[in-house]
Amino acid sequence: MAGDTATPKPAAPAAPHPLLELDTLIERRRIAIDGELYEIISPDELSVIDSHRFGRWGRRIEQLAEMDGEEAERELEELIAITARKILVGVPDQLFEQLPGSGRWAVIDLFTGLLLQRKLLVAGAMQAAMGMEAPTGMGPTGVPPLPGSSGSMAGTRKTGWWPSLQRFFGRTSA
Repeated sequence: MAGDTATPKPAAPAAPHPLLELDTLIERRRIAIDGELYEIISPDELSVIDSHRFGRWGRRIEQLAEMDGEEAERELEELIAITARKILVGVPDQLFEQLPGSGRWAVIDLFTGLLLQRKLLVAGAMQAAMGMEAPTGMGPTGVPPLPGSSGSMAGTRKTGWWPSLQRFFGRTSA
């Protein structure tokens, strides 16, 4: 109709706070080794290639952990060292060589936790952007848990750093 003009809709009020906060300034966390502080890489500074590389290394570590034999053990130790070395920044080679396997695993576990923390922040922002609110007092199935129950054991996910990392990169391992 020629005489009708569309009335513009009023702009939606601005949200009181941003859905997601991104920084171009990367802040690295630090860990202490023998009383000295050393930086670890931040999940925010990973390139797409590095993210893919960590996922590939994690899958191979999981495969090797299930294998027997000296060759598999040697490759597993080497891959753990490579992964931990990539995470640790500025640790002198001599000190890194003295770091025991349990220390290297701890570095990998810590970094995995930081990756998951970041993923949860993004997931929460996506949920808020879609207008979804997490129901309070509900279990994982959307049904309130029974009193005194911590939830069903059916379909429990594997725990540990590799299954967590797989879930972070969208690869499930039930």
